[in-house]
Order: sequence, then C-alpha cells, then structure tokens
Amino acid sequence: MWPFAGRGIQFTTLLRRVGDTPVAVFVAGPTGVGKTRLATEVLDDLGRRGFTTVTAQATAATRDIPYGAFAHLLPIDGPPANGNPLGWAVDAVLRAAARRRLAVLVDDLHMLDPASASMVNQLVRGRRATVLGTVRDDFPAPDAISTLWRSGHATRIDLPPLAEAEVAEVLTAALGGPVPVATARELWRLTEGNPLLLHELVLAARDAGVLTGPPWRRTGPWPVAAPRLRELMDVRIGSLDDQQSAVLEYVAFGEPLELGVLSAVCDPVALEECESRDLVRIDEEERAHLAHPLIGAVIRDRCPLTRRRRRYRELLAVAGHDLRTPIWQLDAGQPAEPGSSIAAARTAWAVHDYPTARRLAGAAVRAGGGVDASILLANVLNHSGAIDEAARVLAKIDSGALSQRQHAELAMTTAFTRSMTPGCAEEALAVLDRASDIVTDPQLRRNVDMLRVLILSRTGEVSAILELTGRLLQASELNPALRAQSLSARAGALAIRGKLDQAVVCARLAMDDVESWRAEIPVLITTVVATWYAAALYAGDLGDADLALASLRAETGSHIDWHAADQIDMLGRAQTLRMRGQLTAAAIATAGAHPEHTRASCLAERAHALALAGRAEPAREALTHAHHVQSNRFVVSEQQWIALAERWVRVAEGAIDEAVELALAHADRCRSSRLSGFEAVALHDVVRLGAPERACERIVQLTAEVEGRLTAAYAQHAEAATTGHPAKLLAVADEFERIGCLLYAAEAAAMAADRGGASAMARASALAARCQKPRTPALRAVQTPGLTKREHQIAMLAAGGHSSKTIAERLVLSPRTVENHLQSAYAKLGITSRGELEAVLADTEP
Repeated sequence: MWPFAGRGIQFTTLLRRVGDTPVAVFVAGPTGVGKTRLATEVLDDLGRRGFTTVTAQATAATRDIPYGAFAHLLPIDGPPANGNPLGWAVDAVLRAAARRRLAVLVDDLHMLDPASASMVNQLVRGRRATVLGTVRDDFPAPDAISTLWRSGHATRIDLPPLAEAEVAEVLTAALGGPVPVATARELWRLTEGNPLLLHELVLAARDAGVLTGPPWRRTGPWPVAAPRLRELMDVRIGSLDDQQSAVLEYVAFGEPLELGVLSAVCDPVALEECESRDLVRIDEEERAHLAHPLIGAVIRDRCPLTRRRRRYRELLAVAGHDLRTPIWQLDAGQPAEPGSSIAAARTAWAVHDYPTARRLAGAAVRAGGGVDASILLANVLNHSGAIDEAARVLAKIDSGALSQRQHAELAMTTAFTRSMTPGCAEEALAVLDRASDIVTDPQLRRNVDMLRVLILSRTGEVSAILELTGRLLQASELNPALRAQSLSARAGALAIRGKLDQAVVCARLAMDDVESWRAEIPVLITTVVATWYAAALYAGDLGDADLALASLRAETGSHIDWHAADQIDMLGRAQTLRMRGQLTAAAIATAGAHPEHTRASCLAERAHALALAGRAEPAREALTHAHHVQSNRFVVSEQQWIALAERWVRVAEGAIDEAVELALAHADRCRSSRLSGFEAVALHDVVRLGAPERACERIVQLTAEVEGRLTAAYAQHAEAATTGHPAKLLAVADEFERIGCLLYAAEAAAMAADRGGASAMARASALAARCQKPRTPALRAVQTPGLTKREHQIAMLAAGGHSSKTIAERLVLSPRTVENHLQSAYAKLGITSRGELEAVLADTEP
C-alpha cells in the first residue's frame, strides 16, 4: 500500500468534524479519487483515540440482499419472529461497541441495499454512532442516504482530484525520494490527479523500466496502455457500438477537433451519446476533446494501423487545409508536402513542441524540402540537445547555389552547432566571419552579428557584447526578433557587471514584446527568463524572480521535451528556494534530472543546497558530477556556480578556513574579470564564514557598482559583523528577512547572539526554525550554544562519522588535540560518547 499523502487538508477537515459527539460525514467523488483511503485513515485515527471501529462494504453482490453490507456484523440466527428487523440490526451493530464510542465506515453508500440504507439512516438520525461513508458523485445514492445530507443530518464533502503539488507529494512519499518537477507535472496531466490512475501508471512505469531511480527520472514513453490501466479505462469507457467507437477514434486522432469536422465524418446520434456519457467534451469554441487523456491512449493503442490510417484519410477529406494537415498526412501514410511541412514544423517549434517539430522537419527533408528544410531540422535538433545529429544534417547540405538568406542562415546554424561543441567557439566565430564576407544585406548582416554576440556571451566577452548590442539597438528598422535578442544579450552582460536593475529592465522589455518574436526565435525565451530571474534574485527582488520563472512555465506549457527550458526552471527554482533557506526543497528541485541533459550549474546548485544542510557526502558527489559535465557552452555562469558550491562543500567537510580562502580567491578572479555581481556574493560568503574584516572594505565599495538592495545588505552585514555591534547585526537580520533571505537573516541574528543577548538568541532561533535545518558556521550559537568555534567544527565532523585521526589531518591538528576538544564538547552537551553526538546535534538543529 502506498503511503497516505497529498490529502493533509482534507484529513484535517474530517478530523475536525468528528469527535466525542456522534456525527455523520460522507466523502463524495469519482472512482479512484481516494475516498476510501481518506475515510479509512480517519477511522484508524478514531480507533487510536479509543473508538470501537467497524466497516461495512457495499457491493453489487450485496445490493439485493437485505442488510447485505452489514451481514458480517449481525447474528447468524437473524431477527426474532414478529420483531423489528431494522431495530434488531441497529442494536446488533451498536452492541459491537461494548460500551465504547462507536465509529462506522460504510464504503460505497450508493451500492447499499434498501435495508442497509435504512439502517445507516437510523444510526445517523439517532446520533448513536459516528458514521463515515463514501459515495460516488456520478451514481445515484438511495433516498435514505441522500436525504441525510439534504436535511443536514450528515455533511457531504466532495473530494477533488489531487493538485499538481499534491501529486508531487504523493510521488515523493511513494517512491521514497523526489521526482523532477516536469515528471510530476506530466503524471498529474495524464491522470488528472486521480490517485488510483496515478498509482497504476507509476507501477506500470516502474515495471517497464520507464521510471527508474532513485534519483527518479523518466527514461521513455509512459506505458499508458498497460493492462491494469486499460482495465480501469475500459470500465470508464463502458460498452461501445461501432458508431460510438468511431467517434472516439476520430477525436483521439484529431483532438481538438472542430465540431463541424467531427459531425461530417461520424453518426450524430453516436456523437451525442458519447458526449452525454462524458466520454467526449465540447469546449466553448465548439471543439471536441476526449474527457480524459488516458481514454485517448487506450483508443489509440487498440486501433489497428490500417483503420487508424483510414480515419486520418477521412478527416483529411473533410477538414480544411491547416497546420494539422501535414501531421495527418504522415499519420495517414501519405507523402509529405515540403512547404506545408516546413510551415507546420516552424509552428510546432514556436510552441516548444520539439518531438513534433523534429518529425515534420525530418519529413520535409525526406520529401525534397531542400536547404530550408535541412536548416530548420538542424536548428530544432540543436535546441533539443541533439548537437551531433544536427551536425550530420548540416554536413549533407550542398552550399553551392544558395541565396544570400540561405548563406546567412546556413552559416549561423553551422556556427551555432560548432559553438555547442567544447573548445570550438573560435571556429564558430570564424564561420560567421566568412559569412560576413559573402552577405551584403544589412538585415542579414545584423542577424550574423547577433549570433556573434550570443557566442561571445558564453565566453564572458562582456565589453564586446555591450558594444555590439548598443550598436544593434541603435539601428533603424530593427526587426522584433533582433531587438529581443539584443536586449537579452545586453541584459546578460549588464547582470554580469552588476547592473542588475538595468538587466531586469532589458529582459522585461524583451518579454513585453514576446508575441512579435516568438514564432521566429522561440528558443530565446529561456535566455531572457534566465537573465531576468537571476538579476532579480541577486538584486533582492525574489518576488520578481518568481514572476520570471512563472512566465517560463506559462510559455512552455506541458512540453517537457525541451531540456533547456527544464534546466532553467530547475536551476531557478533551486536558487530561489535556497535563498529563502528552504534547503531540502532546493536539493529536491534539482534531483532526478536527466543525466544526458543536466547542466553543471544545476548540479552545482544541488551541491550547494546539500552542503548548507551539512550533507557533505552527497554534496561532494553532486559537485564532482558538476565538474565532469562542465562545458564551454555556459562557461561564465557555470564557473561561478561551481566555485560558489565548492567552498560550501568544503565547509560541510569541516574545512572552514580553506573555504574562506576559496571565497577570497573567487572574489579576486571575479574582480579581475569585472564580474562584480559574483564578486559581491563571494565576499559576502567570507562574511558568513566568520572573516568579515577580510571582505568589508571591498564589499562596501561594490555597493557603488552592483545595483539592488541585496548587495547593500551584504555591505551592512560586513560592517556590522566587523564591528561586532549586536543591534546593527539585528537590523541587518531584519533587512534580510524583508528581502526574503531567511538563512542570511538567521545567520546575522546568530552573530548578534554570539556576542551576547537572550533576545538575539531567540530571534536567531526563530529565523532558523523557518529554514529547513541549515548547518552553517554562523548558526553555531543557535545550534550548539556554549561550544567554541573549534569545538563545534570538530563535533560536526565527528558526528559525520570521521575518526579523530581523519579530523586531525584535515584540520592540521594532533589527534590528542582533537580528542581534547571532543571531550570538552561532550561535557558542554551533557553526553559521554560519539554515539550520542549525532543525535544531540540533530536535536539542536533549528
């Protein structure tokens, strides 16, 4: 049985309604929504509170048997002659309580026989027992039952499907570990939040090797037509005649399907019957959809190939020519028409449907679509992560008789492909240089220059980017796509220089005009959003960072095969959660990522969150993986995230002094490269690690270079920590709390507490309690009050399983000194051995 999860609100609501006084609560909902499980959990809770609990199960088999649902609770000799059968049955059930409070769960009230329904009615109206019940919302209940909630004698609670977040909670509990956000979202969409369908689909996916882990990830198509799922959906669909089957097949293959088209190919009576049975739904725009995603999966799976192709041909015969036509032609087994296939592929790409875009562009190439089809296919392949395949497509193009437009597009696609290969940035720029010698059209030359900016942005050439984008944005008649790309690249360069507010403005300007450039360059959305959220985050506007990430999710919708968007969403979620002190959630956000498409920055962020929580070994593992997959594609940002994580992993491993030196060295590198924003973060880490005097002067200077209230708070923190002024440190804590950086706030308050003051200690403890069990040096005063810095450091290492010899080698101390510090820590903590140390430290975590 799966763990009970995802129904915390409803469980609490039910518990509040039941108590010492007998009441009746009926849980209503569709099949598989979790009515019985919820009611059973409540019944079990009542049992633990001293109730006598009994259950009754109504079924089709007991529906014609008087008192059939309660037969197991009634005396075998039946009611006395000339007696009152109903009273006899009620009394028999009440006797089971043996003078204790009685709670009765009746499952599937709608299936009760009349006598059992009357019995429940009497129990409820007489308030002689607490009665829990479940009832289908699409099935009529007996009058004796429905009258109870209509009259107010019973409360009916309609149980909705699980929300997306609740599905993620259920999956985490059931699988024993987190799943990627995109995976949870897709399972929620496929099952529409139905727990029974979710359970069966996950089990089928695990059995088929499609869902593997931990960490959990999807490795292939969901087995939506697995036998158990088919059984459940067959019950949902019911018996169909040939005409009704045809209706479902047309909709399954063509949805959303215009009502006029559907009416032209199928029997109108059959269509009406399918709609009345809630198998087909008609939306406000008169388009037909199947009522549940898995209905379509079952229908498509059991339809023979020859009939499927016939259905598509029949749809093609009556539907007008539109962007669906090329897809239907392929599905009907007909040859593709290059022009319409290219147009449809561009549309699919614009809405980030990469599998469909690849299929259509590939069909256009095979149908003789020429250079344009090949360039389009290569672009789609590039942006879906298939770089090598894109290179093979480009290698087959005859670059002989090309127009200037084709020369420019081929050069740009080739350069982009080369730039995605480690160590080939210069080669990619050389391709663009050769194109500039051939292409004379001003607009096309600007396109080439724009790609040059993109490649330069990956190598950190900030000055060149600002110069080029400034020139481009001043050009007359700049088309929307070029303007958006220029704004995006400029935003990234400004953010690196610390001009965070200006970066947000540029990114927002690009997004404000998304409708005008989406079709031409749909992939730009990830770059714009990445810059927007990161600049907003490190400027101290966490709400705006959330808004940026929400805009990405709204733009990409349910398409999860666009790995670049997944990575930005994953990284952004993790960073915003970490900044808020939600370390466990931040680590979960980057768990289960696709191994072939995970950027080093995501892995570094996972290592960072784990390290802040004191989990040294998994943090080191994630950081090692980040180093392994690091590439030159995102060299500037990846280097910074890895450097940031590296020092905190060393902290988790006990090497705090080394971590300080790593942070200072990182700050020096950032200063020499004019990466002011990253330099500010590095210097603030020096403050957090207990050496504020080594960072204070420079971080104060950076407030003139780096925009946003967060860097100003960094400087205030450095000054207050250097002087050791408790009131100023508490003021800094207040500012960090207002920004939303709860971990920073807790650390600043803890520094104040370390300098004395019960109120500062209480403030630090309260702030730390709002985070998810952080373990950082600054929180020592909260986690282990009374221990010195060195005692805390050694105690944490010992609790992590390190021997005294290992600790001594790591901290350059003698084993005897380590043992002396441990004995001192034991005395202060009231323990006597290492065996007690881990539990004590865990208990003292906020």
